[in-house]
Amino acid sequence: MKNTNIISYSLLLLLILLVDSIASAQTTANAQAPKTLAVRAARMLDVKSGNVIADAVILIENGRITATGSKLSIPAGAEVIDLGSAMVLPGLIDSHTHLLMNYSDAIGGDDSNMI
Repeated sequence: MKNTNIISYSLLLLLILLVDSIASAQTTANAQAPKTLAVRAARMLDVKSGNVIADAVILIENGRITATGSKLSIPAGAEVIDLGSAMVLPGLIDSHTHLLMNYSDAIGGDDSNMI
């Protein structure tokens, strides 16, 4: 009985590792980001100076912020994301998350806190 359990668990572990390795080897068609991305917003907080910049543009090339400023020229062929009247904070990350919380018991479901 004990050997049967060990064999069963070993086979299950082997199957999980096999499925995981196959799944991680798959690539998606949307995995590659555009080469140049321009984000426009009404305002941007310059985190170095603490100033708010109007008519802000953030240029991102190959996944990295390359330029920020007011009314920057957007390169031809760049994908443009217009955030309208929003204020952006480039380079800042909101790391306050609740990944393992169960919100189903919260009053009203608390959907605004779900990821």
